[in-house]
Amino acid sequence: MKHWLETALNNAWYDTRPSWTAYLTPLEVLFRYMSFRRKEKDQKVNSPLPVPVVVVGNITVGGTGKTPLLQALSLELRQRGWNPGIVSRGYGGARSSEPLRVLSSTSVSECGDEPKLLADTTGCPVVVDVERYRGANFLVELGCTIILSDDGLQHYRLPRDVEIVVVDGARGFGNGRLLPVGPLRESISRCETVDYIISNGAMNTQVANLVNDMNSSLVSATMEILPTCFKQVATGEEMPLDSIQFTQDANAITGIGNPNRFANTLRSIPSISESIPLSTFPDHHSFTFSDLEAYSGQPLLMTSKDAVKCQSLIEKSPLLDASQWWSVVVGPRLSTGFYDQFIEKIDRIKKDKLV
Repeated sequence: MKHWLETALNNAWYDTRPSWTAYLTPLEVLFRYMSFRRKEKDQKVNSPLPVPVVVVGNITVGGTGKTPLLQALSLELRQRGWNPGIVSRGYGGARSSEPLRVLSSTSVSECGDEPKLLADTTGCPVVVDVERYRGANFLVELGCTIILSDDGLQHYRLPRDVEIVVVDGARGFGNGRLLPVGPLRESISRCETVDYIISNGAMNTQVANLVNDMNSSLVSATMEILPTCFKQVATGEEMPLDSIQFTQDANAITGIGNPNRFANTLRSIPSISESIPLSTFPDHHSFTFSDLEAYSGQPLLMTSKDAVKCQSLIEKSPLLDASQWWSVVVGPRLSTGFYDQFIEKIDRIKKDKLV
């Protein structure tokens, strides 16, 4: 039921024609009012942190590419001498205490799929906490010199120094309406107050016009997410993209916010047959034995975010033969000069906090 509703809403939100969600306009008005009141209240709660805080979020529901950007930012910061920490709400996790530091022994069911993936791939301290401000302070105590917030653009209890909005360049902002009539968590005008807008893929007309109309202080960049290698789900072994051929006998699965993006990634890899079927599940879906038993012993492709959830299932289910299950590892390529400009900005913020 959840998957059916999610699909129906996405089809309506990203269709330029009038849709049935217009009948939900009274709920949109209520959502706008409640969001305004929450923002007004939460912005007065907490004092700034002693280190720069960078929020990487979006104003739409669903996937836009925040996780790959967070991975890239954290790795770049480490190379330039910073000690970044990542704070996340941990969607889908059922932790017993907060704040929770995500370790190699932490299960996905405790922390959620994205925090687990970020902890496994960045080497940075990752903390999960519904109250991001508390989690961010915990990271400061651990010695982190900059905080990256996984999502949280609308979590105003967390003071921030830099805001980055990631937008799907192809889908843009859909019909431009707030939930539940459209996909927006906040109105498009929210982009006027952020520091960066990163387009995942080439900007469609809607996004390009927005950037052109924005104030001169907004920095825009384009991000292209490219496949880098295959990674064996059970063992973690990495293989070049041209080392394995996936014919029409293979399958693919995904449980992410925008499955079409994964489908496009698969089509971009020459070693993968274009006729491979893709089975989709709801965003953040917790895979079960019954979901995967049909693929036992068969070639199967998935995203890295799905792989971290399947790993623990493989360990618990010895009857599953995952020897031919691979995740497609991706990495972002950003506009020339973005990192230098970003580092220069946070260097200034760091100096101001020391005064």
